[in-house]
Amino acid sequence: MELDFKGTYLDRVLDKYSSLFDIKKPYEINGREFSAYGYFYSLNEKYVLTRKANLWRAKAYEHILFLEVDKCDSSLIEEMKTFIRDYMEPVMARNGEKYPPEDHMYTYLSIVVISKERPDKDVIRAVRRFNYDKGYLFSFRGHSEAHVICVDMESESVYTNLAARDSKKLFLETLREFEKDRIFKAAVS
Repeated sequence: MELDFKGTYLDRVLDKYSSLFDIKKPYEINGREFSAYGYFYSLNEKYVLTRKANLWRAKAYEHILFLEVDKCDSSLIEEMKTFIRDYMEPVMARNGEKYPPEDHMYTYLSIVVISKERPDKDVIRAVRRFNYDKGYLFSFRGHSEAHVICVDMESESVYTNLAARDSKKLFLETLREFEKDRIFKAAVS
């Protein structure tokens, strides 16, 4: 009897994201190698009779980067803060322009760190306190918001900043499924 289990935890998460996101694996941005990158775009609009009579339009984006490390430490969190502020926001949210495109509602700039070892308490605190939210033209052109998620494979925990709290459930469920299958596979072998 041959059992079919999807490889790593990251593979399982990407499988769940792939229905809504375009996924590239691996991915290099600004000289930094990431395990994977996901891109999401949504356009919502309201019009009367024809598209020419458009009442409103809203564009939503998310860029998500996945990074697998042995241990998430404070220097990595600081590097991610700098990466979001100096690269992701100006390049991915604004495309190098002063403001995002017209009808921009929001851009989520997400980084998921999958750590084999448990992070220190200071790192967990830094992840939870991580905050980045930038409005454009008094929010008439929307805003960009950073989501930081740290998956601790050792203690099977997920830590997020406040903005990413809604994502925690997906990562925890995937972690539990992965661990359950890993234990079952070890018992069958």
